[in-house]
Amino acid sequence: MLVGKKFGRLTVLGATNKRTKNQEIIYKCKCDCGNIKYTTSARLKNGSVKSCGCYNLDTSREVGIKARQRNDKYYKDGTFLLALDFKKPKVNNKSGYTGVTWHTRDKVWEASITLRGKMYYLGRFNSINDAVKVRKTAEEILFKPVLKGEDELDIGNAKELRDMIYIKLREDKNGDEKKKVDD
Repeated sequence: MLVGKKFGRLTVLGATNKRTKNQEIIYKCKCDCGNIKYTTSARLKNGSVKSCGCYNLDTSREVGIKARQRNDKYYKDGTFLLALDFKKPKVNNKSGYTGVTWHTRDKVWEASITLRGKMYYLGRFNSINDAVKVRKTAEEILFKPVLKGEDELDIGNAKELRDMIYIKLREDKNGDEKKKVDD
């Protein structure tokens, strides 16, 4: 008889009149946290069920905290610094460039960038090269100060960031033209 026995965090309260498809008895159990869990004796005995689900939450939370403590030197204000300098795009990326996607319906390239959970929409472009250029400039403006340990720019919204990008691109273009004249 399983009644009163403890399996992990679960204490068996009693059998119900419910059965599984295989005609196994479903037991009513009380978790240490106070929640009720219904399960079979087989799952209790083989250890596949240890709690109402709170054990998994506690374990994953602990693992996350430990991982975060190990990697704390790689974080600044909630941003994973190594990801900022990661050049290779994700496997599901179709453009080959992080933050640049193809908008199928409108047949244009879109660029965006994310820092500290805030996504900045950078615009739509007919040319992938233009989208990449804007994205790279945004990385320079947003990511470089963070990676160098400098103070980040206070950018309120995507429009402010876009304005900064276009000013920088204009300055770079004028510098290139001046360089060509000076050569």
